[in-house]
Amino acid sequence: MKIHTTTIKKVSVMSTLLAVILVVSMFTGAISMATAATTGQSGNFVITSPYANVDWNTYGQYKADFHSHSTNSDGSNTVAQMVEDHYAKGFDIFTVTDHSVLTENWDKAAKGAITTERKAEIEAGVGRDGKGMIDIDNCDEQSATDHINSFFANYNDVTGGTRTMASTIAAVEALGGITHINHAGRYTGGAAGGANGAAASNNPATIKKYVDLFMAYPSLVGMEIVNKQDDESRSDKILWDNILTQTMPNGRFVWGFANDDTHSVGATGFAWNVMLMPELTQSQTRTAMETGAFYAVSRIDRREGINALNLALTTPSITNIVVEGNTITITGADYDVIEWISGVDATTGMVNVIATGASIDVSNYADVIENNYVRAQLKSQNGIAYTQPFGVTGPVSAVVTLSGVTNVVVGNDATYTVSVGDVSKLATVTLQFEVDGAYFSGKSFTGLNGFDVLGDVEWIQAGNGVWTGRVTLVNFGGVSSIGALDIFEMVFSSNSKLLGTTDVKLVNAVLSGYDGADVAVYIDSLIANGLVQTSIGQYFSRYDVNRDGVVDQLDLTTAQLFFMAKEGDANWNTAKAADVNGDGRVDIEDLILILKNITW
Repeated sequence: MKIHTTTIKKVSVMSTLLAVILVVSMFTGAISMATAATTGQSGNFVITSPYANVDWNTYGQYKADFHSHSTNSDGSNTVAQMVEDHYAKGFDIFTVTDHSVLTENWDKAAKGAITTERKAEIEAGVGRDGKGMIDIDNCDEQSATDHINSFFANYNDVTGGTRTMASTIAAVEALGGITHINHAGRYTGGAAGGANGAAASNNPATIKKYVDLFMAYPSLVGMEIVNKQDDESRSDKILWDNILTQTMPNGRFVWGFANDDTHSVGATGFAWNVMLMPELTQSQTRTAMETGAFYAVSRIDRREGINALNLALTTPSITNIVVEGNTITITGADYDVIEWISGVDATTGMVNVIATGASIDVSNYADVIENNYVRAQLKSQNGIAYTQPFGVTGPVSAVVTLSGVTNVVVGNDATYTVSVGDVSKLATVTLQFEVDGAYFSGKSFTGLNGFDVLGDVEWIQAGNGVWTGRVTLVNFGGVSSIGALDIFEMVFSSNSKLLGTTDVKLVNAVLSGYDGADVAVYIDSLIANGLVQTSIGQYFSRYDVNRDGVVDQLDLTTAQLFFMAKEGDANWNTAKAADVNGDGRVDIEDLILILKNITW
């Protein structure tokens, strides 16, 4: 593996980067830069990574093919043969997406299905040391219009009459499914390759067509950037970057998929997706497809001059991605170079490589990063691995965050804190936040670290039980801080009779202070992590043996009833509440622990 020093290629200058991110209405997993739990922030930039929730030490890397065909449409092999071929080649997830033919499961295909018994063996990893391969329910390549793969939806566009891409995607979305666009170059002219293919993928009308679809349908999770042996898709990476250039300023991520689109066993193993998941299940696969927790791999990239047809060759892989402050660092194997890409070079019409190296500090590239994103590709002569795009927002002068409790005992108070990071001479802050009046009522609102609440919190009923509060904080003289500074605390009392989950949202923040000449100015700011979801339930201390919400002498007395009880006794289901140290018996040690935790 080779690591290279970062170099910069300045191609175009971005006039300004957004200071406030617009949030897209999202489906289950398509993430927004403003609400993702994954932001690394420091200095003047916020980086939103689709990999932030991935535990690279414990998550598995699962090889997936989301596009294949059988004799039920125009494939040369049966479903059973295709399943066995993918199993033999080390795939972990395999979908059958015949043209306008719904495949409910491998063993329920229209014809040529695998037996239910063999399906169970494959899922259990028989013959592969327990390493199973799973199916995805209800897959179909919707082919009445430009081809679209659908997953998790019992839908077939042929039965629905005349269709457009939009109506097909909408129909799948209405059924709770997700989709991705297939081999766009077939329809755009990008399949031509060369200058003609690039021109087709840079066509404003073509770009708008796809941008409009992605902005309209959150369930449309992405598009193929590699199809088959990168024949028809050879210009689709250019199209992808053009789409991202327009969607990312609005916080709309578009994920890139690589699929064999295999029509025979001999055409399998050239392009795939590596899903990063805690376990191999359909639900985890869907989550990864929706949130971008995967990377795409291909043995062939026509425009990069990579053409490795030997399936025995080792392709580049990714073993870790870390976002720390303004820096993204990739650790991988079997690559020669990592390239960082943002936008399309206006001169050449090709993808815009702005830097090389294992790390990129985005604060160094404010004049070359295009429209709030950067992505990476790891290259060797044996193949290429493509990351998903990272959101990059900035430069901003201050980052505002909301934090608070995620679990609270019903009837108790819940506390939330607003912090501001990396700010100079901050004097005035106006905050707007939302709470559900069914769950919470305001108890106290306090300025912190030299900030005072000016007047009272103003409340407006926003509808559906939601209340919007607005508060202004003042600091006389102005305050500067490197890193996060807590400025405001909100305490709400929870409804003693209502259990459930509710959101507290910071929806707007206006900051002002003083410049170097002590002139009053507005301070650019960005809300990062502006949402806290809190579960209100009946949570008890382990020392609260009688579960009355308080640890007192009655808990000690209750535990005495079960003294010397042990796991396996007939009354253990009741007695185990007194086993506060969890050693499988109730003894003097448990009584002493309860005594030490009594509030007298």
